[in-house]
Amino acid sequence: MKKYIAVLSLQVRSTIYKIAGIFALLAAAEFLFLAVYLGRVEEETETYFTSLQHTGEWERMSDAEKEQTQILWEIRRHNLGRAVDKSHAEPFFQFGMFGVIVVLSWAACREKSRYSMRRLSVKCRTVYFIWAVYHVLCLLLLFAWQLLLVFFMDQVLCKYSPVWAKLPQRLFLSFYQNGLLHSLLPLADIARWLSNGFFLLAAGLYTVFIGYSTLDRAAAKGRVRIVLPGMALGLMIALFARDIDFEGFQYGILDLAVALGGLFCIIWCLTFMLREKQD
Repeated sequence: MKKYIAVLSLQVRSTIYKIAGIFALLAAAEFLFLAVYLGRVEEETETYFTSLQHTGEWERMSDAEKEQTQILWEIRRHNLGRAVDKSHAEPFFQFGMFGVIVVLSWAACREKSRYSMRRLSVKCRTVYFIWAVYHVLCLLLLFAWQLLLVFFMDQVLCKYSPVWAKLPQRLFLSFYQNGLLHSLLPLADIARWLSNGFFLLAAGLYTVFIGYSTLDRAAAKGRVRIVLPGMALGLMIALFARDIDFEGFQYGILDLAVALGGLFCIIWCLTFMLREKQD
């Protein structure tokens, strides 16, 4: 048991600080752009209502129209989905996923890791199974971190929102209206849950498959066979925050494409790792 813990701790020590750095950069970048957005939207609000007063449009409105205009503008100002878009959370999260995958793959390819496996007399397949579980957990932690950042954004927006704008269904609707939020927490969307599961399994296996395929650095085939699953994984990352259109044909096609890409990556990696013996 101790040698398995040693194998796991080797990978943890090689990646934990780098992944934590990615998490910190992700939070800093998103909240920096969120602060810029909040300052800009306050200026837009002031400019809009000032223009209404200067043109006399505000005086010509009835009390009901004035109230409706204020409500609509408050909804626009404090919309979580819009804040997530303006903070550029989607591309930052995609870069974060790519960064975590690179860090995990690099750790699996290190010469020190291979030397430690030989010294501990642990079979390669056992090592890579342990690492794959750890890698999936790292990616799940990234998902949880991004969700935590989103909830912090919501708390910032609620601080400046009127009481009526803090209703619970506001948050619920945001997770159905924004592609990134819906992909992070699909709620009742079974297809999105399945595609997320395929993505996590595919990414976890692929990161250890890179290390498995580069054990023999003289063999060019080891480097070539990581290309196709890598392309499939890249497609899944690019389509991760896809928009939601429950009535459109494209919605089902994109979910199917992501699921098939993940399934292909999983089968490809397992086929080579179970077929060949490397001890």
